[in-house]
Amino acid sequence: MSDSTPHRPPSAPSSSRRGGAPSTGGGATGFRRDVQGLRAVAVVAVVLEHVSGWPRGGFVGVDVFFVISGFLITGLLLREHARTGRISLADFYRRRVRRLLPAALVVVAATLLAATVLLPDRRVVGLGVDALYSLAFVANWHFAAVGTDYFTADGPVSAFQHLWSLSVEEQFYAFWPLLVIVVLGFGLRRPGRPAAVSREAGAASGSGRRLVLAAVITALCAASFVWGVVDTAANPTGAYFSTLTRVWELGLGALAALAVPLTRRLPRAIGTTLGWLGLVGILASVVVVDGQTAFPGPWAALPVVATLAVVVGGGVPGAVAPGPLANRVTDYLGAISYSLYLWHFPIVVMIRAVVPEGELLAYPLSLGFAVVGHHLVEKPFISSPLLAPRRGEDRRRLWRRWADDQAPSAGRAAIGGLGMLAVVMVVAAVVSVRPVAAPPVLPPVADGTDPGASVDDGAAGGGAAPVGPAEGAMVESVRSALAATSWPSLTPDPGDTMPFGAHNDCGRADLPLPRAECTFGTGDETVVLVGDSTAAAELDALVDVVESDDSGWRLVALPMFGCPFVDLAVTQNSDPESCSTHQADAVRTIVETPPDLLVVTNSFVPFEHADTGAPITPREYAEALQRQLGSVGGAATRTVFVTPPPAHRSLDDCYRPGGSPVDCISSVSADHAANLVETQKTMSALGGSLVDTSGFLCVDGLCPAFVDDVPVKRDFTHYTGAFDAELAPVLRELVFEVEGDPAA
Repeated sequence: MSDSTPHRPPSAPSSSRRGGAPSTGGGATGFRRDVQGLRAVAVVAVVLEHVSGWPRGGFVGVDVFFVISGFLITGLLLREHARTGRISLADFYRRRVRRLLPAALVVVAATLLAATVLLPDRRVVGLGVDALYSLAFVANWHFAAVGTDYFTADGPVSAFQHLWSLSVEEQFYAFWPLLVIVVLGFGLRRPGRPAAVSREAGAASGSGRRLVLAAVITALCAASFVWGVVDTAANPTGAYFSTLTRVWELGLGALAALAVPLTRRLPRAIGTTLGWLGLVGILASVVVVDGQTAFPGPWAALPVVATLAVVVGGGVPGAVAPGPLANRVTDYLGAISYSLYLWHFPIVVMIRAVVPEGELLAYPLSLGFAVVGHHLVEKPFISSPLLAPRRGEDRRRLWRRWADDQAPSAGRAAIGGLGMLAVVMVVAAVVSVRPVAAPPVLPPVADGTDPGASVDDGAAGGGAAPVGPAEGAMVESVRSALAATSWPSLTPDPGDTMPFGAHNDCGRADLPLPRAECTFGTGDETVVLVGDSTAAAELDALVDVVESDDSGWRLVALPMFGCPFVDLAVTQNSDPESCSTHQADAVRTIVETPPDLLVVTNSFVPFEHADTGAPITPREYAEALQRQLGSVGGAATRTVFVTPPPAHRSLDDCYRPGGSPVDCISSVSADHAANLVETQKTMSALGGSLVDTSGFLCVDGLCPAFVDDVPVKRDFTHYTGAFDAELAPVLRELVFEVEGDPAA
């Protein structure tokens, strides 16, 4: 979905789940072309949004699928109960397994195989974990937890993240047939009672039982919708993936199935009108809704109600389905929508990892894999005698008939396979002759000046400035790294897990350490470190400084993950109440025991206001820093703001075996530069100073992924523990050994 995100995780459709098998809707029998067309519109919207980022609300396709699923599956249950007087759970779950698992297993296996060749080992391990959650139909819980984990929220998108919606559906269907059985009764026929009498009794009580079921479903939908609105406001990421916030969407589809006997009485003109109004509503929702919209509560109501209009209108006898939903193209796209949904997202993720400029290739590859997967895996398994109930039929005859029926599908699969193979061969040919990416051309070094100062000459106080030996050595290492065309042997290996620093736990909010365990050094001069996780990530470097021989410093570390040192509630993954308590404690500590040096490091990634969700401008962020520093009343002898490393590219996204380090070169973003300018103004107004890390981590606004055979960042914006050892001499020079420092 979006992705997007981060802060709204990328979404994906749950798809038709029924592949291309002729589907029936509500209480009517027969093929519903409008429903098949809805599937096509939904999956196309999602694929467009994932590949091209437009339409921005394409992720609402999942909500269209939820409504369709609730309508069709509940209709099947109702017809089975009306026909036999009972509902077979065994048959129901056998059908689900045949429809879902074979195609999903093939996609998961193929994706893991491709990942072992194309992606670093640590991403393969993560994908393996994601696959297990997905195949157990609890992926939504897993990705909700990942999305709210501070150190994984900005990580690379999982190739299986789209399977969260499949998990929501199957969790729903774990209890839905049971609910229908309980309300409708296990059977209307009593032992010893003639069948004719039983049928008459069933007819008399059937409408009453359906009314009770409708009342129960309505209550569930109302509760789920209200909870969706509440949870979306309080916990957007968790609410997006939650089954509880989505029940109402499937439930409304179920209500449409229950209402078929009534809606079939509508005039034909009303049915036709509803179909067109619904289609317009769905198309409007993909434009109106975006990643900043409160979703699923309440804005999912727009595509859900629009889908209901199409479903209800199309069930009216004689109603004419909208042309865009009833044609041969949408018939076929709707038929392969489940396979298209399964394949497209792993393909997008792999292409972005290997050939970022080739995103448009995801369209033909996704379509080709979907055609092959539908005709060779999905459709054959749906119609196969495998797992079918044994009712005395000749199994060999069933299998022969099945084989004969699949012959036409093999031809279509061959066409899709040939098209897919052609695209793969063209891509392989282009990649094989593509020249290795050339390193950037850097400006010459001016003697005696800062060779790295070129991001924005006015950003940190203007122009080139004299540099010390440690900073100069770092910049030379950065220049060498930017010129590299192949990866050196790095420690730690980017293909493996990138460890945190040894003292990173001093910033944890969930397991706060005692103050004594986050106090380092024994010197007479005191330095206090405050800020968010970017401050915690540089803690090892500061510890190296204060614990060096005769440093004369004592360090008190007071960072907290997700809690920048500003007087402003921001939308981040920490607990706002815990953050507020921690900030008050930090201010009290600084005021009661004034330090000789106060070091502040806050993230420069874009934030939002916790109460309104509106973006926080760099000026607002800097003013909030000024208020927070003002609250300590100048208690610190000297205050230094150390900027975080520029947050742009993560090794998780750009590193691959056999790739080039040029692919992982980051640039100083406009957000970082704007925050740098405003923070410099604030520090100048307060009489403090600022250390711009981009001045020695980057040259000409370009920042390498490694320095001296050590990866700089473990993710989007946090230093590796290993790089802190490289950083320590520079911070000693720029933060501690400055003119006027009594301990220098």
